Amino acid sequence: MAIKRYIADADNTITNAFESDLSTRATGSNMGRADILEVFHIYGQESSTSAELSRALINFPVTSIATDRTNGDIPASGSVNFYLRVYNAPHGSTIPRNATYSVLAVSQSWEEGNGMDMESYTNLTYDNTGSNWLEATSVDVAASASITALATANTDMNGLTLIMTGTDGTSYTTTCDTAINIGAATATDIGLADMSSAANLAEALYYSLTSALGASSVPISASWDGTAASIDLYQTEAGRVGNTHINGTLVDGTTYATASMNTGSVQGFFSGSQFTAWRDPDGVASDGASFNDIKNNTTRTSFDVSMPDGVEDIELDITPLVEDWLKGESNSGIDNHGICVKLTSSLESSSVSQYTKKFFSRSSQYFFKRPAIEARWDSSTNDDRGNFFYSSSLAPGAENLNTLYLYNYVRGQLQEIPDLTDKVVYVSLYSGSDDNTTPDAFKLQLSTGGDTAAANDLNATGGIVSTGIYSATIALTGTAALTRVFDVWHSGTWDNETVLFHTGTISPSSLVASNYNPNPDVVGNITNLKSVYNTNEKDTRFRLFTRLKNWSPNVYTKTIATPENYTIESVFYKLFRTVDDYVVVAYGTGSDNQTKLSYDITGSYFDYDVSMLEPGYSYTIKFLYYLNGKYIESKEKYKFRVEE
Repeated sequence: MAIKRYIADADNTITNAFESDLSTRATGSNMGRADILEVFHIYGQESSTSAELSRALINFPVTSIATDRTNGDIPASGSVNFYLRVYNAPHGSTIPRNATYSVLAVSQSWEEGNGMDMESYTNLTYDNTGSNWLEATSVDVAASASITALATANTDMNGLTLIMTGTDGTSYTTTCDTAINIGAATATDIGLADMSSAANLAEALYYSLTSALGASSVPISASWDGTAASIDLYQTEAGRVGNTHINGTLVDGTTYATASMNTGSVQGFFSGSQFTAWRDPDGVASDGASFNDIKNNTTRTSFDVSMPDGVEDIELDITPLVEDWLKGESNSGIDNHGICVKLTSSLESSSVSQYTKKFFSRSSQYFFKRPAIEARWDSSTNDDRGNFFYSSSLAPGAENLNTLYLYNYVRGQLQEIPDLTDKVVYVSLYSGSDDNTTPDAFKLQLSTGGDTAAANDLNATGGIVSTGIYSATIALTGTAALTRVFDVWHSGTWDNETVLFHTGTISPSSLVASNYNPNPDVVGNITNLKSVYNTNEKDTRFRLFTRLKNWSPNVYTKTIATPENYTIESVFYKLFRTVDDYVVVAYGTGSDNQTKLSYDITGSYFDYDVSMLEPGYSYTIKFLYYLNGKYIESKEKYKFRVEE
């Protein structure tokens, strides 16, 4: 199985765009349940210099990828590539052309949310759970502020006013009153206190504010340790970021005190005047999300993708990022918090609008359009038992090598052969003839190359490929007179051949030149194709038998003979939905070779996880053969249906 898809498990659109009144920004809106993700930049709509942005957040089940790697379902690092697949959503608005988008690793966790309104932005995060432009999660937090008294104050305290404003626009005002008694113990008024020290001024401010706050419904309290020059203010009720956080401002009293915010663990996306909740790993404030830095030459957390026409999908190799997610922060990688898709920084800050790019979200009704990470690798195995050739001067060295496989099935399961030293297994070849059922007494001398260390060696040193599967690559010089060869798999060498594991048979062929340019034409058939598959059939194997088209048996040969499989070393499959020809899996003829078929003595084959197909539809398989230096698509189509 050379393709596995991991569908996004969370996504959301965050924006600081203006609402329809062009006055209020929709920074608190959530769109986690919408079936669309949107990315744009609008310049000059509210004013000649105003800017509005929209970004998409997407998270993926990296723990599932890690589990599959542990279980051997996907290869180790270096043998698999991971592609980000995000699909264009057609729409009737304008489309940015020649725009470049950045894919960045988000550095903090965030919530998806339940909002759906992408037009009026009426679904607010504090009414639902989830992230928005201002905040990453729906955790309620209590903000705090501090007021520091100045030592240069004098006794004129009347009219010193503190205005505390929440980011929802609500203001709370308290004013110092010199008639307020500091306390029964001293029986003195504020105005009579010695204001030459900052601590005394702080004391006066504390008692004045405590009295004023106590007489109001303001959800704020003040505290003072009795000696310090500063007073701390706290929310007595936890609130949502962007709702009830304090922003302290002193009016008509800047000579006496200064106010500042202390945000503590406030969480949110937006860098506002009263707090900065999102910070990158270096502690630098960010807005609209926070992103990981590039740590070193082997770590990539940002990628760019250009879209000349504006309607392209994202199909981006993000292997370095996924591998770092799999390592985790504790193992020199980074923790997974998903990605952000946005316009590049230069486009987001430009004076030219880029409106609007839309993608399908994980909530989309279109099964194959949901965001995904697609793992691709070449899982093909070339077992030359039925395609074994003697070494020839007509072929380069690599083409004179033949790879043989041993499959160790124990009670229906592949298992490793026990007690092998370093998992090494040896292979020797013996001569025989068509009437022999057992090998002759002496081993054949092997040609150098592959797993044979030196010319005329009698053993090739094979090894394990995966659990229960072993291989050895061999070159053999001989003549066409030797029509049968026995391959014997064993432990030990010539002097210490202690355990025999398996004896197989090979019918070698000789490479011959031709006096004409052949143009082979083949026909094929999936020999084990079923009409219906169930979505729980995750490891389904499709076996393809191919033969030359001009094979014409007579009555006698048709009765007693089975047509010989014609091995094609490079075959690729394509899978599409029958009703509309939508390509689910395209031919993987590039560097990944993710749809290349394996072959053995019985023919070609590939494995596919049927659970990745939407049930209730019929699908069609076609094959692409690489013959005589060119790709030829098969005429045959193989159809089946998927049900739950």
